[in-house]
Parts: sequence; C-alpha cells; structure tokens
Amino acid sequence: MDTEAIEQIFQDSFVDEQMSRSERKAIRAVLEESCASENDRRCCRNMAFDFMQKQLSAHDSMLCFRWLRETVRLIDQTREQNVEQRAYFSPGEACRDAIVDVLCKSRTSVDICVFTITDDRITRHIVDAIERGVQVRIISDNEKVEDRGNDVRFLQEQGAVVCTDATRHHMHHKFAVIDGRVLINGSFNWTRSASDYNQENIVISNATSLIQQFQNEFDRLWIKLS
Repeated sequence: MDTEAIEQIFQDSFVDEQMSRSERKAIRAVLEESCASENDRRCCRNMAFDFMQKQLSAHDSMLCFRWLRETVRLIDQTREQNVEQRAYFSPGEACRDAIVDVLCKSRTSVDICVFTITDDRITRHIVDAIERGVQVRIISDNEKVEDRGNDVRFLQEQGAVVCTDATRHHMHHKFAVIDGRVLINGSFNWTRSASDYNQENIVISNATSLIQQFQNEFDRLWIKLS
C-alpha cells in the first residue's frame, strides 16, 4: 500500500476545506490502487482519522466531519468495486475458455493444484506462460500423472516445477492461483471430458482474502509433498 500517495491525496483534497468532484475521483483512483484487502482499507481509515485529528485545531469541526465522512465512504466503496467473481459451467466451452483467458493474462506466477490435466487446449497455454517467463508450479495426484494422455510430465519437461502426492490418498483439488491475484476453483478437472460431457463448474475470483487462503493451502501442500 502506497501510504505516501494516500497521505498526499488526503492533503490535496482538504487544502480548500471542501471535496470537489475531481478530488473525489482522484481519491478513488488512489484508493482503488492501494486497497487490495480489508486490512488495507482498515489502514486507510486509520490514516483518514489520524489526518483529520491533526486538522481539527485549525479548521471548522463540521467541515472536518464532512471530509472524513466522504473519505471513509470512498474507502468502503473500494470493497464493492474491486471484488469480481463469476461462475462458469460445463458441458460446453465456458469453463475451459475462462481458464485459458486467465492463463493468457498471467505475468509472474501460476500455481496449479489439480487432480489431473489432459486437455491439450489448456496445456498449450500453460506452456505459453512458461515461455513468457512465468513461474509455473503444479501439484497433482501421483497416480493420475502416470495415466496415458496426462500432460503433467510434459509440462515438467517444458519448465514447470511439479510436485505429486505420493500418499495412499488422492490429491483431489481443482484450483489455481494466478499472479497471487486471481483464483480459479471448482469441480472442473482440466480434461476434455470435463468440458465436453460432464456437469462441472468453476468460479473465478479476485477476492483477496479468499485468494490468500488458497495460496496458503497450496504452499502448505507444496512444503508437505516436496
């Protein structure tokens, strides 16, 4: 979170003791960039209260209250504007195309935790990500990776780092975290049959707290199974 930018925009918006439409827009832009989580919003609220406390001795208390009320409202609005979640269903192309779309936008990291990967239409976009320099890690089931047509070992040859569950139980998850900012999760295995025949679903979300929980689970399994 860019605290200096937030402090500066607070100062700029209060200098004339009123908040214009352009100042609201400027504050909203800075907050949307900075408030990626509820903790960030909590810090922004605290900063707004601290800033206003410093202004009270030199400015009219009602003007200070109005500025604070409007600023807190803008902070709270970032929660509604930033969270995007959408569900997709199969059979059909919706789930596969949504996964591909997210993979194509990856820039730094792709952490995949999926029971099995056999759909070449998804695999080739994972390879494209690797070739762009994206770090790809895959956790999969040790029995499934040996199935004919499974693409996990191929992806390992292309540069993905692979970890398999060697316990007597199945690693049955179907989720992925992209760039630490997007979550793919649902019943959908990354297979042709899941697209073409099965009743399946995925949800794609950028909800920070949810992403962090799945990232923590991925990291926990990675350490445990490595």
